[in-house]
Amino acid sequence: MTAANGFEGDLLIRNLLELFNERNGITRRKLLSELWSENAVFIDPEGAHQGREKIDQAVERLFDSFPGFSFSVSGPVNPSMA
Repeated sequence: MTAANGFEGDLLIRNLLELFNERNGITRRKLLSELWSENAVFIDPEGAHQGREKIDQAVERLFDSFPGFSFSVSGPVNPSMA
């Protein structure tokens, strides 16, 4: 894993590597409760998904669309560009 730049970078990496790579729904929802606020909004090409339940559903659809895919960090994290 590439070193992060402070708290924001660590949070981005945890979100990417832990949450968006987690196939187990129970574990993923626990991570969602740790990393995302109750009314958070996740935006992807399908639209805006508000709330942890909707975000979890969007992540599940991502897994269905790209079976076997996993995210990785390929370079330094720049939170100001997120």
